[in-house]
Amino acid sequence: MKKIIMALCVLSTTTLVCAASAYSMPVTGSTPVAGVNVPGKVNSAFHHEYKDATSPVWAMKNGKWDVSFRKDGATDMTACYNWSGHRIDSKMPVSESAVPDRVINKLKDKYPGEFSHNFTKIDRPWKMDLYMVKVDQKGSHKSLYLDKWGHEHDYAGK
Repeated sequence: MKKIIMALCVLSTTTLVCAASAYSMPVTGSTPVAGVNVPGKVNSAFHHEYKDATSPVWAMKNGKWDVSFRKDGATDMTACYNWSGHRIDSKMPVSESAVPDRVINKLKDKYPGEFSHNFTKIDRPWKMDLYMVKVDQKGSHKSLYLDKWGHEHDYAGK
């Protein structure tokens, strides 16, 4: 009986040590952030979703992991992950031609006349995608978050 209990204790300890080291183990391509390594689950999820990503740069912001990278060697993107490796959102600049007409029409109604703008598509798993529009009109800067129908939304980040 003592041998069985001892064997179970050794097995449990070994399992816990292996699990803890796998969780915080740096994975190839991970970058230490302020002395802390990107969790294995987060790095693994990122590389699973973005197999063609190059030059990832990790940062810890507000308790979440942000990674900036290049997709297809040309497009600069960012993605945000929580500690368990679930993607919260990803952001990618898009051209005006890739934005739905209803979004463009909403901007023309709200900002008549001359204005400049930049578009970023925010892809959110399990939620509606948004378009972030940075508008510059006569020196006034504003960011709007619109869905594909041109309706405005609050978006406090994550």
